[in-house]
Amino acid sequence: MKIDKYDAINAIYEGNVTQLSDGTFEYHSGGSIPTEEAIQSKLAELQAEYDSKKYQRDRKYPDLGEQFDLLFKDIDSGKVSKDGGFYKAVKAVKDAHPKPSE
Repeated sequence: MKIDKYDAINAIYEGNVTQLSDGTFEYHSGGSIPTEEAIQSKLAELQAEYDSKKYQRDRKYPDLGEQFDLLFKDIDSGKVSKDGGFYKAVKAVKDAHPKPSE
């Protein structure tokens, strides 16, 4: 997803703003109209924040019902270990989308 100028303006403008069909913006409800420099700075900040969380969006774990079912089956069969289905399902997602080092 690409963060756009409207997102940046909405994040910093104290009033309401409307994007018109010609790409310009109409400011409502008072507040100081942000400068182009402030908009671009906020745009970069919002995009960097969004990009930094990509790994979180990519991690698609099995739904909780499936996870609990796998965990129950592992407990019931005495396989609460790295050989069980629950561990393997969660580990596969973590391996495919590791958390970036900070």
